[in-house]
Amino acid sequence: MKASYLKLNQSKTQFIQFFRKTNPSSVSPLQLDDQVYVSPTIEVRNLGVLMDSKPNFHSHVSEMRVRVQTIQNSCAKCLTRIYRFASAPEAKITLHWLPIRVRSRFKIPVFAD
Repeated sequence: MKASYLKLNQSKTQFIQFFRKTNPSSVSPLQLDDQVYVSPTIEVRNLGVLMDSKPNFHSHVSEMRVRVQTIQNSCAKCLTRIYRFASAPEAKITLHWLPIRVRSRFKIPVFAD
């Protein structure tokens, strides 16, 4: 890395190994330079996607669900023209919309077929 004039920010460098059945704690740290070691983590962020050691995207979906649910609630209130501080579930029932948690459970098997 020194020959390429690159510097390593050890506090921001993350290392992950994907597993199916083995235990992630059995992975040893990765040696990058003579004195630089990077320990494996369970979750890393790459281009905005939160990946975990098991390739199933559960952590990314659960993180995104909160932001998307807020947007859905605001859109439902806007479309039904109810009071801004009113309950969002009433507006979603009027529009026949599923909550994001339920919708994601419904849509993932539909897209998988």
